[in-house]
Amino acid sequence: MVTKNEFQVTLSTLMNEHNMSQADLCRLTQIQTSLMSNYINGKKSPALSNAKLIAEALDVSLDQLCGRVEPIAPAKKEAPTELDESCTKEERNLIKAYRAASEDDRTAVNCILRKYREGGKFDAEFSEHIC
Repeated sequence: MVTKNEFQVTLSTLMNEHNMSQADLCRLTQIQTSLMSNYINGKKSPALSNAKLIAEALDVSLDQLCGRVEPIAPAKKEAPTELDESCTKEERNLIKAYRAASEDDRTAVNCILRKYREGGKFDAEFSEHIC
């Protein structure tokens, strides 16, 4: 069993390796700041659902997040100076718009994308409110 302290150390290490702040991780996972602080400070261990969100945001497996296996050398997630040439023009425009968006707008986009990845259905009424 992974102790709170082991999880805390692993989480802090992964956040440092990914150059990710608590605010960044909260925004990507939609986990409340106070709860994330408890995870980072070793006061609480996350539920499986939150551990999955954290692992996904840090691009690691649950085993890596729990410190059970050595992480594969993480790719640096530094902001590129230029957009990848393999992106289509539409993708580059979406990335530029996302980067220019307010934090609230980025949160809404992340929510929509999470619902899409989870197989959520978007009915006409939902689309009218978003578009």
